[in-house]
Amino acid sequence: PLHKEMAKQVLPEHKELRWKPRNKTVVYASRFDKEKNPFFMLQVAKEFLKCRDDWEWHVTTSGKALRSMLLGVVQAMVDFAIEQPRFKILTDLTKEEYYTELATGSVLFNSSLQDYVSWTILEGSVFGIDAVFPNFRSFPEFIPADRMYHAFDLSSALHTLLQATKY
Repeated sequence: PLHKEMAKQVLPEHKELRWKPRNKTVVYASRFDKEKNPFFMLQVAKEFLKCRDDWEWHVTTSGKALRSMLLGVVQAMVDFAIEQPRFKILTDLTKEEYYTELATGSVLFNSSLQDYVSWTILEGSVFGIDAVFPNFRSFPEFIPADRMYHAFDLSSALHTLLQATKY
């Protein structure tokens, strides 16, 4: 994981969150609006969960419910969560609960089309979660090449994620 030694020094009060054994979980921590490309994320989640039947996909929000200005995305997420119980929508998370997701999950997946500075990767790096991001905008500046997929390419995203989750 990125910056593991730095995180150990920065977060001494969170010893119980750091470096726990990783759950077989992909975490999605972005908003659900158009620029974050949530429909693409949902496509990747569907294909990934078909390939990795012992993994879960967690969609996180601090809101009491999913919200989006993009029509249909919330209903599509809810429908898939009903169809596939390993796709979990985690709402109303406190910061500690969110950080626990990052500290215990295996991979942080991002499908954003517009981040220049990604807060999710900064938070994820502190908690040692691996990352799979698009080769887009500023991401190549801080994501290793083998953890980036071709933006908008479902097969590339799935391949990169499957490689990152190969144990």
